[in-house]
Amino acid sequence: MKAFDEIYYIDSRKPEAEDILALRLSQLLARYPLPPVYLCIGSDRVTGDSLGPLVGTLLLKVQPTLPVIGTLTDPVHALNLERINAFIHRRHPSALIIAIDACLGEKKHLRYVTIGNGALYPGAGV
Repeated sequence: MKAFDEIYYIDSRKPEAEDILALRLSQLLARYPLPPVYLCIGSDRVTGDSLGPLVGTLLLKVQPTLPVIGTLTDPVHALNLERINAFIHRRHPSALIIAIDACLGEKKHLRYVTIGNGALYPGAGV
């Protein structure tokens, strides 16, 4: 299996986008023995920044047993991120953290889903 060091940009408008995203996620998840924690970052008060909490809410609606942190009713944002990060590392010390967040980027990546291995830097686009 190919190393997961690349960043993939998946055009959400294409019919195969869901399959490509599923393939890339399964490749990443295959490298980790424990189930992941889904960290859904964003503010429920700013429409353009609510992707993370919206996805978290939908994930729990479809699969209530998933370890999801960050929903519309209990969002993860800049003011509580440090506390939430400490909680995750105490509760799930070896788990892969899959972060879901809206982002600012180049116009050519508008409506794309970006997937890659590495850290997020909240507020880096501001």
